[in-house]
Amino acid sequence: MITLRFLVSHSSLRADAFFIPVRGQDFGVQARFAWIGFDPSLEGVAYHKRSGRSVVASDVPILPPARFASDSVHSESRHLIEAVNGAFADVRSAEQAALRKRAKERVDDAVRTVDLFHPVLVTAARLWSHDLQPLESVRLERDYPSGREWIDIVNQKAADDHLDHWQRWYEEKLLRLTPKSGGRPRPPRGKAA
Repeated sequence: MITLRFLVSHSSLRADAFFIPVRGQDFGVQARFAWIGFDPSLEGVAYHKRSGRSVVASDVPILPPARFASDSVHSESRHLIEAVNGAFADVRSAEQAALRKRAKERVDDAVRTVDLFHPVLVTAARLWSHDLQPLESVRLERDYPSGREWIDIVNQKAADDHLDHWQRWYEEKLLRLTPKSGGRPRPPRGKAA
């Protein structure tokens, strides 16, 4: 089973934010997810014996390249930077909460569930590229030794279109992964403050 939550936080601060594009070509990112099957003690049930593939995590989609991806944000507003850092912290907390919830379920059910998260910071700030072109949205990426994390930063005027675009994209991806059940599942749009 695959679940999906949009983690939408808001910043009403009117400021300017400047972004430098990622170096080279942006190849997209893996959807943010939490899967209990990475626990080494669950390896026997989390991976197919013959192929060694995970029973679910291999179905986590790769998001297409962003129109503009950056690995840094520059702003004179300390509050905007705090909002960005808060959005990253919120998604880490949601991922950890999902793992704690799955740990309480039957093991066979828990390893067959992956929780997807799409974090979005909706802001009144003006978003600018390095060459002073206005941006509607930016995928902000951070690399760590343990992996990469990302959030979408979206100007409030483009927020509805941004969320609708990704809602449709996930629906198409997830419908391909689910067996035909007669109904058309619609992933919920959760909100985090």
